[in-house]
Amino acid sequence: MKKSKGFTLIEVLVASLILTTIFGFLTYGIVYIKDSFKLIAMSERYSRLHYVQNFLENELYLAKDLVYPSDTKNPNQEHYKILYVNKLGELNMVFLTEDGVLSHYNLQKKSFRDIQSSVDSFHCKRKSNGNLELYVSLAINQEKLVIQYETSITNKEIY
Repeated sequence: MKKSKGFTLIEVLVASLILTTIFGFLTYGIVYIKDSFKLIAMSERYSRLHYVQNFLENELYLAKDLVYPSDTKNPNQEHYKILYVNKLGELNMVFLTEDGVLSHYNLQKKSFRDIQSSVDSFHCKRKSNGNLELYVSLAINQEKLVIQYETSITNKEIY
């Protein structure tokens, strides 16, 4: 029998099949990891949005009185800050800075607290029924996320 110096066709086909299988698994793994990173980034963006909404809801739920915006005659007028009295009788303000940071300021304690950076826009409207409509837009990684909801502010006694 004569020994050949090259590979047979079957050996080449088996080797190419093995390499194709390995590259297929690697490609699937890379796509899976890429999709996982996208999901993690998306969940972080939505958690930041949820944090802003929870903060505003909790602060306004515990408010005894809404000082500004006070007019209910023009419900479509946009206001860019909220002044309210909390349950301790302290005057608080939520506003958007020039740097795009949504901030909270307690006037009695003279303390600032940044709620969220990279805020694109923030405004509120006082509705005729006494409710407050809030609109917050975040610009995160060239993506715009928006919160728009209505909350009730009434003169309530909190103990």
